[in-house]
Amino acid sequence: MQQECTMSDFLKMAFMAGTRLLMKLFIKTGNRAGFSLVELIVVVGIIAALVGLATPYYGDYVNESKHSVMRANLHTLEKALMDYRSDKGDYPVTNDVGILVSGTPRYLSEFPIDPTNDAPASWGYAYTAGTGKYNLDVRYDAYRRP
Repeated sequence: MQQECTMSDFLKMAFMAGTRLLMKLFIKTGNRAGFSLVELIVVVGIIAALVGLATPYYGDYVNESKHSVMRANLHTLEKALMDYRSDKGDYPVTNDVGILVSGTPRYLSEFPIDPTNDAPASWGYAYTAGTGKYNLDVRYDAYRRP
C-alpha cells in the first residue's frame, strides 16, 4: 500500500535531505582543524560568482555618477552666467569666462572640476558667447563604454 504525499510533505522531506547532505559536507567530526577542500571550493565559487555578477555594473555606476557631476557642473556654470548677465547686462566674452572666478563680484568660488580627468572644468566644458545668448558644450565621448 502506497501512502499519498502532498506537496508540502514533499518539500519538507527534500529540505531535510538537503540539510542532512549539507551537514555531512560542512560539519566537522572528530578533532580535525581547518577547512575541508569542499568548503574552500564552495566559498571561492560563491565569491567568484558574486564578483562576476557585480563587475559589469560597476562601470555603469561610475559613468552615471560622472554624468550627474557633469550635469551639476553645467547647472552651476549656467547659474553663474545668468548672475553675471543680471549684473553686467550681457554675458562675458568667450575668452574671458575666467572672470566668473576672478572678477568682482565673484560668481564662482572656483571653476567646477571635470569629472573625466579631475582637471579644471574649462578643459571639459566649452563656452561660446554670442549676442545675448551663450552655449555650454560638454565633452561626453569620454564616458562611452566600448
